[in-house]
Amino acid sequence: MLNIHLKPPEIQGQTATFRWEVVPETALYRKKHFSLEFPAGINLSRVPERLWWDVLLICLHAHWLVLRPCEIHLPLRLTPGETNFWLQLLRNGADTLDARRGAPLHAPLGIDIRTGQQEIPRPRINGEGYGTAFSGGKDSLLQTGLLTELTERPLLVATTSPMPPLSDHETERRK
Repeated sequence: MLNIHLKPPEIQGQTATFRWEVVPETALYRKKHFSLEFPAGINLSRVPERLWWDVLLICLHAHWLVLRPCEIHLPLRLTPGETNFWLQLLRNGADTLDARRGAPLHAPLGIDIRTGQQEIPRPRINGEGYGTAFSGGKDSLLQTGLLTELTERPLLVATTSPMPPLSDHETERRK
């Protein structure tokens, strides 16, 4: 069984770096870290610490399906509801993978999330706006339409990242 230990996010300047360890080592990872770089106009010190952990979980959880069976070790404490959310998301992914390869559905997940004792609360965010990730596709357009029912000016966030050998992320439209 693989043990995946998530490390605290590191924020330096305009870069957020996320690291993890895998014990025993696996050939599936050439690197055990990734970084996100932000423009100078974004003040990363205003981003709540708990949100950085969410970014790490959002980016890595799909990897765990390939690394099964595994235990995920977090230094921070998740509520039972948060743990169940991640396990259900993983269950959905596992069922999708199993269906594609003709395996029986609802087989044991093979992923255990072990939370730690460190309390990192989610700060309450005041305001009335809503935001979403926005790609410009049909799902994003529908979600934008729904959000305009909730708020006058929803915040639509799009990110770009080069994906060799594709060049569509480098076009002016994407920028």
